Amino acid sequence: MTPAPVATADGGPTAQPQVLIVGAGPSGLTAAVVLATLGVRARVIDADCGPTEQSRALVVQARTLELWNTLGVAGRALAEGKVVTGAVAYSNGRLLNHGCSLLNFAALGAGQTPYPFLLVLEQSATQRLLLDTLHHLGGTVHWGVQAHSLHQHHGQVEVTLRHRSGHQLAQTAETIQPSWVIGADGASSATRHALGVGFDGGSYEQAFFLADVAMTWGHPPTALYLALTNTGTFLFVPMPTESGKTPRYRVLGSVTPDMASRDPLTITEVQTAIDHHAGVAAAVSDAKWVSLYRLHHRMAHRFRAHRVFLIGDAAHVHSPVGGQGMNTGIQDAYNLAWKLALVIGGQANETLLDTYGAERMPVARRLLNGTDKTFNVLVSDRKLVRTARSIGARLLPFALRHATPTTQRLFATVSQIGITYATSDLARRQDRLGRPHSGDRAPHADFITGPRAGMSILNLLTGAQHHLLLLDRSTPVVQIPESVKNIIANQSVTLKVHLIAARETLIHDAYGVEEPTVVLVRPDGYIAWRGAVSDTDGLAAYLSHWYQPAPTN
Repeated sequence: MTPAPVATADGGPTAQPQVLIVGAGPSGLTAAVVLATLGVRARVIDADCGPTEQSRALVVQARTLELWNTLGVAGRALAEGKVVTGAVAYSNGRLLNHGCSLLNFAALGAGQTPYPFLLVLEQSATQRLLLDTLHHLGGTVHWGVQAHSLHQHHGQVEVTLRHRSGHQLAQTAETIQPSWVIGADGASSATRHALGVGFDGGSYEQAFFLADVAMTWGHPPTALYLALTNTGTFLFVPMPTESGKTPRYRVLGSVTPDMASRDPLTITEVQTAIDHHAGVAAAVSDAKWVSLYRLHHRMAHRFRAHRVFLIGDAAHVHSPVGGQGMNTGIQDAYNLAWKLALVIGGQANETLLDTYGAERMPVARRLLNGTDKTFNVLVSDRKLVRTARSIGARLLPFALRHATPTTQRLFATVSQIGITYATSDLARRQDRLGRPHSGDRAPHADFITGPRAGMSILNLLTGAQHHLLLLDRSTPVVQIPESVKNIIANQSVTLKVHLIAARETLIHDAYGVEEPTVVLVRPDGYIAWRGAVSDTDGLAAYLSHWYQPAPTN
């Protein structure tokens, strides 16, 4: 069969696509936006007939906001979302810590990120935000298009697509041969199935209900609220609400025996569950949707098969503890997309793509283990675990009263700013220079002088490109050495240079600068290489190993 033509820009007929992205959720759209930012326009398809109208994933972590800031979308997300500053807890109807937050995100995250909070933003709004950004960059999504089959042979990928007409799949098929495929098509990924990649794990025994409701009670909608009892676990997450309206919440709660056989659930059953099992006094109304929810924990055996990649829920699914899932998928997408764009553009060696799975699989594995253990503690009905949970809940206010290195690491873990790729082949460590190491996230610190005073250095690291920081705390005026200029001129990869002078002491402290230092930052905000300004040979060797030289005239 002769492949049907498709667009280079937005998927309309003219040429074979360089990249096919299957799935237009937050992960797939992030990949498309990063690729488009770097000049690669993918064809994006989704089997649904249009964007979701459901809230689904809600929590946006600090690390995601940092990545969105590089793409110019963090500001809009903050304007549309709801900032949550802490977490309040009940234990068997008793309000802990006198109703004050057990976790004060602003205090724990202070100095670590420009975004020391959780942002609650409905997935429908996240999807709309990323769609608008993609459209602005000249891309689009082809809705109602299903990847029916996928085959790889002789270094090529062949994908058969079927288009929906209303609720029916068309009988005619379109066959395309993209250079690369990104499977972002969820936990039931057709891409993963076509590859024959295993998806090990299972389902939790406990079932839950989810409800988006208006809720009246004695708490302001500024924190997460966790209610633990001997008969249930409930989480109340405040959602963006129109001014003057009753605050809306996402309620996640244990399914009681009398609820288990009822589907669909009603608002009356949600109210009964809260009254009898949550240990809190709250009145719910105006449910947008209520559903039973079975939680799963699984991970793909590998995230790459030749020219096909898996990201997001297609690669890993886990419990909603800590609001990690969507954020992890977005980071998958960013990690892969900048690398793929450079390979497609002839600026990087194809071995760069091997680092996607090598970096992201350990992150997913640690996340699965962590959320699995936490979830089991929160929902277990074993008497010993319930007792330990009750005692632990009462001790938490004392353990978390002050910001300590331990509590700050807790914030770094939950917010995902603590993720490191220090063991990646992309990280060439220079241990004598101290922290942060290659592979660590580029730290946040504010400028303290001049027109940038109060601005985070992370605001310079935008555009999904490489950045070269030259830091020197010994001189008020930093110059680019000729040796560094020569390295920049000889690279096909664009290196945007930032000179950080001596007066910016907060930044020098955050980057552990004792001598004139060069820090190479990847497009996704991680340190690729760092070394002394005098070690230009080391920088040149690193760049030549991964990237192509500039073309000669």
